[in-house]
Amino acid sequence: MKKKKVEIDLAGIGDRMKAVRKRLGLMQRDFIKIVNITMSTLSDIETGKKRPSSEILFILSEVYKVNLHYLLHGEGDMFRSGAEEGIAGMTLADDIFGEYTDDFKDILWYMKHSLLARAAIIVMAKEYCLKNEEMLKKEMKKHEEKNKNKKENKNEK
Repeated sequence: MKKKKVEIDLAGIGDRMKAVRKRLGLMQRDFIKIVNITMSTLSDIETGKKRPSSEILFILSEVYKVNLHYLLHGEGDMFRSGAEEGIAGMTLADDIFGEYTDDFKDILWYMKHSLLARAAIIVMAKEYCLKNEEMLKKEMKKHEEKNKNKKENKNEK
């Protein structure tokens, strides 16, 4: 029995990769720094001469929430749900970050000014959350109960 050969549409992948890069607002020079490739490699990918590496696909998927099914097959939405959410609307307050407020502001500054730092910080934070998921859930539940009790006490007054 012959195996069916799967055709890969490199030109389509390249076009979609370019569209994703532009939608993210990234210039080629910024994108190549994030994914650690040369300008000629990016050009080869975007023109369909080369396929993107698994590292590039990982960064696009994990950091930027790109829908890989869209990127590889042209089907579905460009981004996975929740991609629009982020830290842009987050407010910095001493009561949230306490003694770490200045550190958090520094992290946000690096994330704003360095695409490489942004990618690294997001990947590290995701790994931490996955590794410590149970502890974080308990902490969030405890915090929610504390806020609920505060509201109930306030309503009783």
